[in-house]
Order: sequence, then C-alpha cells, then structure tokens
Amino acid sequence: MSNVDLITSPALAAHAERIVAAIRNFAPGADVNVRLARPNGGTGAGDEAATQAAWESYWSGGGHEGKWLYDAIASFYRRAIIRPAVNHFLGRTFAPGARVLHAGCGSGAVDVDASRRVRITALDISPLGLAEYARIHGEGTTLMLGSIFAIPAEDGSFDGVFNLGVMEHYWPADIGKILAEFNRVLKPGGHVVLYWPPAWGLSVIVLKMVHGALKRIGRGDIQLHPPEVTHVRSRAETRGWMEAAGFSMETFYFGPRDFFTHQIVVGRKHGRAPS
Repeated sequence: MSNVDLITSPALAAHAERIVAAIRNFAPGADVNVRLARPNGGTGAGDEAATQAAWESYWSGGGHEGKWLYDAIASFYRRAIIRPAVNHFLGRTFAPGARVLHAGCGSGAVDVDASRRVRITALDISPLGLAEYARIHGEGTTLMLGSIFAIPAEDGSFDGVFNLGVMEHYWPADIGKILAEFNRVLKPGGHVVLYWPPAWGLSVIVLKMVHGALKRIGRGDIQLHPPEVTHVRSRAETRGWMEAAGFSMETFYFGPRDFFTHQIVVGRKHGRAPS
C-alpha cells in the first residue's frame, strides 16, 4: 500500500493520527496524505464525541460480548449474499467512474468489488473502522473521518451516496436530518442508495429470536451488535422521509437478491444532472 488519502473534519482532526498509526501498523511504507475539510453546512444533530465513542467500542469489541459470533456469521453473509446485491444496485444506479460516498462505511467488506467500478470515498466516524477499511481495500483508498450529520465535503461533491446497515441505528427524528445532509453533498440528479433493514426482514427476525433465546437463559446482557431503533415500516413512511429531504423515491425493493435482508431504497435528488 503506497497511497491513502485521509480527509477529516476539524472537529475530529485529533483522531487522524490514530488512523495513520493503525494503517502503518499493517502497511509500514504507506504514504497517508491527511487534509482538513470543513463541513459546508450540516444538520448538526447529536453528540459527535459520544457517537464516535459508541462505534469505537463496537469496533474494539468492548461492550459486545457476542460480537465474535455475530462477526463470524456476518462475514460470510456479507461476502456471499450482500456484496452481490451491492454490486447489482450500485452497478445499475451509478455510471463507471462516478464519485460515490459510502456514508457509514465500517470495514467496507461489501464494496470491495464496487470500488473497482466507481470512485468511492469511505466516510465513517470511527478511526478503527476506517483503518480496517484501508486494510481491506489497500492502495488508492480515500478515507473521510466525519459524521453523517456534518459531512466534510462541499455542496454537490458526489454523484452518489450509499450505505448499508446504517440508517436503522438512528432515531426517527434523525432520519430526515441524515437524508438532508446526503442531499446537500449530492449533485443535482444524483442518487442515494440505502440498504435499510425492514421490520419484516430476515436478519431482523432472526436477531430478535437470538436475543429472545439469550434472555430466556439469563444472558440478556449480551449484545451482538449496536441497537437497531428505526427499521423500515412502510413504503409511505419511507417515501415521506425521502421527499421531505428533496428526493424522488425510484426503487423500493425487498426480495431474494439479498435473501430478504434489506429494503433497498433508491432516491434521486431533484434537479437535472449536469451534462
């Protein structure tokens, strides 16, 4: 690995060196270029430091006793089932070479193939998550340390935004703020693609059963993953969120392509794409 770009918001710049150190731990010769980028706007919801601490705890395994089991199962699931679904919907939505923001990228195991087709900027609030993304993706990776409520990018910077397994971790009052920030950094006519578990999704049902079984044997304290507080509940509610944030909802898919795991929502920002 010879070149990694790291963009950071001023509020989180103090954590950039942790990412650089982690990258150089597995790639001693890595050239990591760090630069500041101030969010041009942002919805400013929530406590950035508290959010970062929660996700750092998750990535380090703290407070999630069953994370090793969840990760082992999820790793296979992501490679065999989710990654092909990501390839399909990103492939049909974004042109080759499009500039796409992976907003809440985590380790990025799902976009390894897609990153060879489009130019992905990997945004996350967790230094540990971004370091893992760089480890998996290697040379030429562009990382962005920041919040999805205040993305350190100019208005209209990206052709597309996508995420997977992110929206469900935020309260309903925050969903519109997140979508509005995605709209801000998109070019007119740009698309957002959300892989968002619905209440009727297979993974939601299975995890409820597992947590229920753990409670019955007195191990309700075990958390396999961060809490999921907002699942997709209806087409009408989702369309309302999208339209309020300036998107036309073009796709609302649930089916076998990702083994009935996510409601895949594609929205188009109002306005004409530049020719």
